[in-house]
Amino acid sequence: MTSPSTGLAPVTSGERLGVLDALRGFALLGVLLANLAEFAGPPWMATGPQLDSLTTAGRDGQTYFLLDWFVFGKANTLFATLFGIGFWVQLERLESRGAAFERIYLRRLFVLLLIGLVHVAFIWEFDILHVYALAGFLLFFMRKVRDRVLISLGVALAVFGRPVFDYLGDLSGIFFDPEPLYADAIILGRQEASEAGRYGDLVQQFWTMTLYEWVAGGLLLGWIIYALGRFLIGAYIARRGWVQRAGELLPQYARVMAVALPLGLLGQYLSASVAADRMGPLLGSELFTDVVDYASIPLTSLGYACLIVLLFHSALRPMATVFGPVGRMALTNYVMQSFLIAFLLFGIGPGLALAGKEGTLALTIYAVIFFLGQIVFSHLWLKMFAFGPLEYLWRWATYGKRPGFRRQPA
Repeated sequence: MTSPSTGLAPVTSGERLGVLDALRGFALLGVLLANLAEFAGPPWMATGPQLDSLTTAGRDGQTYFLLDWFVFGKANTLFATLFGIGFWVQLERLESRGAAFERIYLRRLFVLLLIGLVHVAFIWEFDILHVYALAGFLLFFMRKVRDRVLISLGVALAVFGRPVFDYLGDLSGIFFDPEPLYADAIILGRQEASEAGRYGDLVQQFWTMTLYEWVAGGLLLGWIIYALGRFLIGAYIARRGWVQRAGELLPQYARVMAVALPLGLLGQYLSASVAADRMGPLLGSELFTDVVDYASIPLTSLGYACLIVLLFHSALRPMATVFGPVGRMALTNYVMQSFLIAFLLFGIGPGLALAGKEGTLALTIYAVIFFLGQIVFSHLWLKMFAFGPLEYLWRWATYGKRPGFRRQPA
């Protein structure tokens, strides 16, 4: 019989699914590449004319196109789907121990929401943690729906949720139009505040963007829909045991990858080509182009996930497991990436204030170098400690009991 104290204990390293950590780490590489490339350009930290005037503009454009094709949307889709998988895996483990899953998980989400709100208010405008927490509450209350409803609603929201939501929002006019906030003069003012080291002014400007674009502009609601669809798909995958039994299902993973990856990448190539003005809207319809984009993003992410799973269970296993420690410290590494982006783009403290001065190619190289450092750091940290620093605090706040921090000898 499981004692209450045992039931409330955090998941131990021995209970973890290593392939999930590898997938999270792989997704975090994409999250870093996408966040830095997008935040460094319009309408955030640089104007279009500034980037066009750089001597590297041609190569920057090619790099941005490749990121749009292979990375943008795919990384956060994989990351969000893994959140849904992790939700169901944790539910099964806690219930098998006789623990009060509801109380533990709601507290876990509440703590994540607090971390996300601090993160978005003072560090990183693109924070996704508060979105995951809010969508996680919806997932929690949908945990008992039937499999067919879970996957049908998940796919519908993942593919059609955002384009339909955006279309109806534009049609109805109920949301604030944030376009005036995208003016070059405002971006240049943000750069000036950054280069002068005026942190308070910079934060105030981002608060304005958060209020008018993110909240009043409807983007927060749109992103909750976006995340929830992926959460539901992830929960369905875990409910069917496809991750837990991955080693038994490798032929199926190979077949899915053979279909999903080429189809997804084809759709993403077309979408990226339209975005880069290399071709017009598909079938002359922007809505149809959006649907192709949103349908091919999950397909590509699914193909990537199958590839990592197959590598994890092959002779090339180190190519997947190298991401594992980064994924085990996903919260810590995600927040560390925010500080890197602030260091590169802002002039606060030791910041380099590179916004508008360096293009996508150089920033992508910096991001890859930093991620390699995160791999080394995570490997070394987890040799000494059981959790990443933020993961440790998150567990402590969730369970109300201080977990052991240092790794115990085997």
